[in-house]
Amino acid sequence: MKNNELITVIIPTYNRERTIKRAIDSVLNQTYKNLELLIIDDCSTDNTEKIIQNIKDSRIRYIKLPENKGACYARNYGINLSKGDYIAFQDSDDEWLENKLEEQIKNMKENNSYIDFCSYLVKSNSKDKKLPNLNKIIRIKLFGYEKALALGNFIGTPLLLIKRECINYYMFDDKLPRLQDWDFVLHLVNKYKISFTNKVLAKVYIQNDSITKSTDKLKKAIKIMENKDYKYKKVLLATLYSMLAKGSKEEKKKHYLKSLKTNFRIKTLIKLIINY
Repeated sequence: MKNNELITVIIPTYNRERTIKRAIDSVLNQTYKNLELLIIDDCSTDNTEKIIQNIKDSRIRYIKLPENKGACYARNYGINLSKGDYIAFQDSDDEWLENKLEEQIKNMKENNSYIDFCSYLVKSNSKDKKLPNLNKIIRIKLFGYEKALALGNFIGTPLLLIKRECINYYMFDDKLPRLQDWDFVLHLVNKYKISFTNKVLAKVYIQNDSITKSTDKLKKAIKIMENKDYKYKKVLLATLYSMLAKGSKEEKKKHYLKSLKTNFRIKTLIKLIINY
């Protein structure tokens, strides 16, 4: 494939001196060569900057923000500086396989889509897991992408390749302390055709300081999303309320009941019965 169209890859980073080089190398080693890599450093205080500046490649642009603003602010900052016909996002603690961009842009052209996502491996202390799993793929076929995503997110930012036009329609909500990738994709699939490259093209590493572990941030994010417009909003909110069902039996019961009142699902009812 001729690499005629420029792809901008954006990496937001904050204090990732242990993993940033792996993430950068996985972008620079892509078989699709016509790319620019924007690394937006969210005011790191460790050796992240030194490590990046030791990597010599003319495709890299490194920008260090004067204060810490969060990953989505950094992504949007990179978007505003980008020149690409396509935009992709890498996380500073994850890794792409070398053919990721080439496979995805090929699939987009074959399907005439504006957004593409791929399968990936979740790397953790336990057994590696391929996602999206069969259950999610069946859900897509049964309900379509919009409702399937309202029932649970399966598209993280490192999996995406999108046409620039999509970014002009909707960017990341940097007010959300969590679930920014979910909110982002939900808005895009409501307007643009999406395709799926069913090949493992990325490795996602679970970090101990990941914001996905924060319940307080989840609660704040849900409060914001309650006031937004989504096509399957009741389905989405019921899913989010179920995610809060942690801790004591009474706490779980409260959130499962709230979920059921918002949008009834047999699966949630079973969880409530098992719990209580």
